[in-house]
Amino acid sequence: MKTFCCWSGGKDSCLALYRALKNYEVSFLINMIAEDGKHSRTHGISSNLLKLQADSIGIPIIQRKSSWKNYEKEFKKVISEFKKENISCGIFGDIDLQEHRDWVERVCKEIGITPILPLWKEEREKLITEFIDSGFKAIIVATNVKFLDENGWVKK
Repeated sequence: MKTFCCWSGGKDSCLALYRALKNYEVSFLINMIAEDGKHSRTHGISSNLLKLQADSIGIPIIQRKSSWKNYEKEFKKVISEFKKENISCGIFGDIDLQEHRDWVERVCKEIGITPILPLWKEEREKLITEFIDSGFKAIIVATNVKFLDENGWVKK
C-alpha cells in the first residue's frame, strides 16, 4: 500500500516511519512549515534541515506553508493531492495525545485516507530504547521551559 508520513523531523515520526517502511511503500513525507518558510510549524526545526533529513532518507518531502489558523485547510489540500497518486494511508508518530489522534482520524476520514499510528499507546521508555537500539540518534533542538526549573534542569 502506498502511504505518506507526517514528518516532524523528531524521534517519534522517525521511529513511526522506520516501522512503517517494513510494511508500506512510503511515497512522501509531509511537513507543514511557517508562513515565512523558514521552520516547521510543530517543532520549529529549520525547513532546510528537514529537507536534508528527507534527502538522507531517500523519500521526497512536501513542505506546505501554513499559519495555525489555516493549518487544517492546507493539510487537507496536500493530502487530497496525494490521493491522486493512489496514496491511501498516512503514517503518524503519535504516542498518547488523544486530542491529536482524534484530529488525525477526523481529518483523514474527511479526505478518505486511512491513518496508521504505529507507536500508539506504547511505553515511552520502550520506544526510546527501540529508537536507540535501531541506531538512531537525537539532538534536542527545542525545549518547553515550563518543564524546567530556574537552573534549566528538568523539574521533579
